[in-house]
Amino acid sequence: MHREASGTWGAVVQRTRTTRLAIAVAADHDLRADEPGRSSTRTSSVATEDGIALTVDASAPRGARIALTKYLAYCTSLDHPEEALVTRAREAIGDARSRGFDGLVEEQRAELERFWSASDVQIDGDGALQQGVRFNLFSLFQSAGREGRTSLAAKGLTGEGYEGHYFWDTEVFALPFFVYTQPAIARALLRYRCGILDKARARAAEMSQRGALYPWRTIGGEEASAYFPAGTAQYHINADIAQAIGKYVAATGDRTLLLEGGAEVVFETARLWADLVPTSRRRATPSASTR
Repeated sequence: MHREASGTWGAVVQRTRTTRLAIAVAADHDLRADEPGRSSTRTSSVATEDGIALTVDASAPRGARIALTKYLAYCTSLDHPEEALVTRAREAIGDARSRGFDGLVEEQRAELERFWSASDVQIDGDGALQQGVRFNLFSLFQSAGREGRTSLAAKGLTGEGYEGHYFWDTEVFALPFFVYTQPAIARALLRYRCGILDKARARAAEMSQRGALYPWRTIGGEEASAYFPAGTAQYHINADIAQAIGKYVAATGDRTLLLEGGAEVVFETARLWADLVPTSRRRATPSASTR
C-alpha cells in the first residue's frame, strides 16, 4: 500500500485482503562510533517493492566499536485511523528514542519483576524442571491478550500451529493461572469472550439452537475450523467459558465483569443447554388451573 524511506527512517503500511485491517511497521536507527574523530559512518535507505532497505557504510580503526540501535514501532487501524498510522508510528519511535535503550531495558525489567514476584513457581533439586516451568510461565505471560479484543492462541507465540486460533484451552488450561496471579490479564481474556457474544448468538442460530454457541476455534468470533464434523460438535466450549467467568469472580470478588457482559454470556450459554434437552424430558410447568 505505502512505503517511504529517508536517511535512517523507513515505514511500510499494508492491509489485509478480507478484513481490511491496516498495519504500519516503521523503523529508525542510531549509528554511533566509539571514536568519532577517527571513525566515519553514513546511512541511506530506499523503498523497494519488497520493503525498506537500509545501507550502512562505516570505517573505524582496529579495536573501535560501532553500535547500531534499531527502533521499531507497530500501529494498526484497530487503534488509530489508517491515514494516521505512519504518524503514530513515528511518534512511538520518538518516544522510544527519548528514553533510550537503557531506559527501555529498565522499563522491561520492572515489568518482568512485577510478573515474577506474583507468578514464579520455585522448585528445589531439579534445575531443568525449574527452567522448564519458568519458560512456560513466561510464554503464557507474553502470549496473552491484554486489551479485551484478543485472547491466547492454542500454541501461544511458539509457532504457527492452529494458525493462531483461540480454543477452549485458554479458559480451561491458561486462564486459571492468570486468575490467581495476574487477574487483570484474566479479566481481559474474558472481556474478549464478552465482546464476541453476538457472533456466538449467530453461530447458535446457524446450528438451529437458541442462546449462544461459542466457536470451537476462532479469532474474530466466527467458527474457523476447516473440519466440519469437529467444528459443529464442540459444544463444551460454552461450559468452559461460563465456568471460567465463575472462577474469576469467585477468586477476585470483581463482580463488575458480570455487569460488563459476563452475566449475559452465562445466561445465553445456559439458554443453549436448555434448548438441547429433549422436550419430552423437560419437567412440565403446572398451569394456573392445576395449582
